[in-house]
Amino acid sequence: ESGQWGSFRAMSDPKTGVAKQINAATFAKVAYAHKQPKVEIARYVSLVQNKEARFRLFIEVGDFHGAAEEAVKSGERGWAEEVEGLAGAGAERAVVRGVLQQAGWLR
Repeated sequence: ESGQWGSFRAMSDPKTGVAKQINAATFAKVAYAHKQPKVEIARYVSLVQNKEARFRLFIEVGDFHGAAEEAVKSGERGWAEEVEGLAGAGAERAVVRGVLQQAGWLR
């Protein structure tokens, strides 16, 4: 690890960095590939403008909680079912179900 994530973060700033030229999803995927903390990855995912692309990217980087929240925020019950199925049977599924239950989408 080179310890240059601060510089990487600055480059991703949509106002001052090169994020205008480089898709924000690229930053999220690189951060994920380099095992950065979930909060760091989610920061880049949140810069993705398209709701469905943001939802799909949350799934791609393994953030099922973020995907569930995006489904609820977007009002997409089909997405919620999809992420619940992908989350498996362990702790991730419990987290997803918690988000959906809090939204009143589960009984």
